[in-house]
Amino acid sequence: MRTAPTTLGLIFLPLFALAANLDCAATGGGGAGGTSGAGGFAPITTTVEVTVEGVGQVDAKGKTLTVACARDANGKVTGMCSTNWTKGDPPLLIAKATDPSWTFLSWVDPTSGMTISTMGQHQVAEGSMFKVKALFMGGTASSSSSGCMGMGCGCVNNVCPEMVATGLDSVANLQERGTDLYYLNTTVDKLAKSGGKPAATIVGGTVGSFTVDDTNVYWTDGTNASLFKANLDGTGTMKLSGLDSLQYPHSLAVDGTNVYITMLVNHGMGNCTAVMAVSKSVGGVPAEVSAACDSLDLAKPYAIALNGTDVFWGTVLMPKGGTLYSAPKTGSAVPAKILTFNANSPVTRIAADDTSIFYLQNGLRMLDAKNPGMPTQVGTTMMTITTFTIDANNVFVAGGAGISKVDRMTQQETLLANEPGSTITVDATHAYWATGIAGAVQILKIAK
Repeated sequence: MRTAPTTLGLIFLPLFALAANLDCAATGGGGAGGTSGAGGFAPITTTVEVTVEGVGQVDAKGKTLTVACARDANGKVTGMCSTNWTKGDPPLLIAKATDPSWTFLSWVDPTSGMTISTMGQHQVAEGSMFKVKALFMGGTASSSSSGCMGMGCGCVNNVCPEMVATGLDSVANLQERGTDLYYLNTTVDKLAKSGGKPAATIVGGTVGSFTVDDTNVYWTDGTNASLFKANLDGTGTMKLSGLDSLQYPHSLAVDGTNVYITMLVNHGMGNCTAVMAVSKSVGGVPAEVSAACDSLDLAKPYAIALNGTDVFWGTVLMPKGGTLYSAPKTGSAVPAKILTFNANSPVTRIAADDTSIFYLQNGLRMLDAKNPGMPTQVGTTMMTITTFTIDANNVFVAGGAGISKVDRMTQQETLLANEPGSTITVDATHAYWATGIAGAVQILKIAK
């Protein structure tokens, strides 16, 4: 029988990264609570406070040194864990059970109670003041051969997610191309799907929104004044269009010919949500594809998607409603077609192909792409879905209940991982998603 964790251990770990003077100058110093050394710069300081709940052990590991932070078989405090860590060597926290009837369950934010990760190792971000609870669950030694035990554990049927990256500041709008993943972290960053390498920034500064195709990355700058493109490694930047005379450029999508942008336009009747197109090869002045006018002047564009013939966009109708629109991609300022409207929920995500249109609006729903009629519900975990993506056979959903796939033909839903997700993408073999809190975000993957 499993037993609830009853013992608590608190370990406070001041982990100091001492920097050379030149390194301090390069980073501007800035150690928390540090004092100025030679040259007047404070050292970089990483502080970690770990609470062990249950019976287990947490070690702090650097490049050349591993320090045991908790060893007590009853989960009691065994003393302080303190050492000096060189700059560029923030500690990796390693959790492991010290009793065969207990197993590691998850890292938890002690303030919010939110699960940060269920992986046994967690990389601490350099210079952070990181507080975390290592949760261990009691049970029998034979209860799980994989070390995964029930709700909140990332593993399902002894299949566990693989770590791609950890310790990231933030991850939004996760996308994949070839061997790499791309995401928004104020900048546009990329990392290898295989993991093992740090993320690289390919678009610096502040980015408003971005998308990728097989050869380029496209983005608006943080002030939404211009549309740019570059190679997938960030080289060869080219300005495609100026947007500073336009209102609220928001979401981007790309096909073989154009970059499409949602924004607001004024047609003499207040603000209208619209889709504009810019040639992705030569750029130019944005051309209006289609617009939809709201007589109350309350709607703003939000999500966008394309299929072979049409563009789809969703709105946020303040304070909470929204509409899903469509128009031919070849349109020239044509009126938009309303596909759905909900007075109580905005359209926050769309994905489409030539068969179906999927959208997130008070749950995940589907429309026939050729003959849109009444939408049908997709899957069963409606209240926990944060986002989703599609391939030819399945819809992959991410949210507080974990990662699932729903067969597009049968509507059969299969749980892939219990680890929650905030943004998700898929390729031919794997689903990739982000989980965790700011400064401690992970990207995980699991076979489809």
